Amino acid sequence: MNRMKKLTGKRLLLTAIAVGAFGLAKAQIADSPQDTLVLTLNKAIEIALDENPTMKVAADEIALKKVAGKEAWQNLLPEASLTGTLDHTIKAAEMKLNNQSFKMGQDNTNTANAGLSINLPLFVPSVYRAMSMTKTDIELAVEKSRASNRI
Repeated sequence: MNRMKKLTGKRLLLTAIAVGAFGLAKAQIADSPQDTLVLTLNKAIEIALDENPTMKVAADEIALKKVAGKEAWQNLLPEASLTGTLDHTIKAAEMKLNNQSFKMGQDNTNTANAGLSINLPLFVPSVYRAMSMTKTDIELAVEKSRASNRI
C-alpha cells in the first residue's frame, strides 16, 4: 500500500513536469511581432556610431583637450596670497655682558605681522605656447573623431 502511494506520487510528479515542459516549448516556438527588431540601414548606422568604443574614446579625448585649454588659460590669472603671524613673548630674552644685563624686548608682549602678495603674469611665452598647442590638440582630436566616424 505504501509502495503504491509512492508510485502514484511519482507518476503525478512526472506528468506535471511533462506538461510544464511542453508548455514551455510551445511558448518558445511562438514568435510575436513585438519581439522582432526591424532595422533600417540608417538606424543600424546610428546604433553602431552610438555604441562604437572608438567614437566614445574620441569624444572623451576632445573633452580632455578642452579642459587642458581651460587650465592653460587659468595660468594667466592673477595669484593672491595672504600671510600672517602672531607672536606672544612670555619672558624676553636676556643677555649678560660684564656684569650687566640687557633685555631684548619686554615681557608679556604681542607682535603681529601680516602680508598680502598679488602676482600678475604680464608676459609668459610658455603659457601662450601651451595655449596654442592645446588649440591644435583639440583640432587634431576632432579630426581623429571624424576619421573614426567613417564606415
